[in-house]
Amino acid sequence: MIRACSEGLLLPRWIHGSNEELLEKFLLLRRDGVFEFGLGREAYSYYEDLTVFQLILIVGRLWQYLVFVNDICQGFFPESPNETLYIINIRGTENTLMGNLAEGWKQPIPPNSYNSYSPKCLEKHIQIRRRVSYKDIDSDVEMIVRWFALCIENSWGQDEPRCYVHPNDDESQSFAQIKH
Repeated sequence: MIRACSEGLLLPRWIHGSNEELLEKFLLLRRDGVFEFGLGREAYSYYEDLTVFQLILIVGRLWQYLVFVNDICQGFFPESPNETLYIINIRGTENTLMGNLAEGWKQPIPPNSYNSYSPKCLEKHIQIRRRVSYKDIDSDVEMIVRWFALCIENSWGQDEPRCYVHPNDDESQSFAQIKH
């Protein structure tokens, strides 16, 4: 269900919920051509008293979002510039863990156990910005997604995108399957 708002068109997950529920998961198509997407609660979980962000899910949704916005811009705004500024915001990341990693990577749960790996994010919030041309998304969306994934991982002090299968398990480092 689409709902008109002062900014443009809002596609919330729960139209008749409270304001907090409306902003839990949304896609906003603004009148000025800006697209905004909020994952909300599905992007993280709790383990005891720790917040754990779900890397595979976040990057998988980012991939869908990049392709969707690219298709919308090319289909409905053919006279628009040939590129889009993508801004990825992840709020409340300070002292959180990054979990839901691909095969071959140590999961952060349970923290402080013998075999766990639990780097915490030092940044209060994360914002990643990149201007991307439509032709780059058409030709190599995976390279762009990998770049965003690496930037997200860097915020947790990592130097490889762990949403791709570990190179010891898969030399091609394919993107992990989203597990429901």
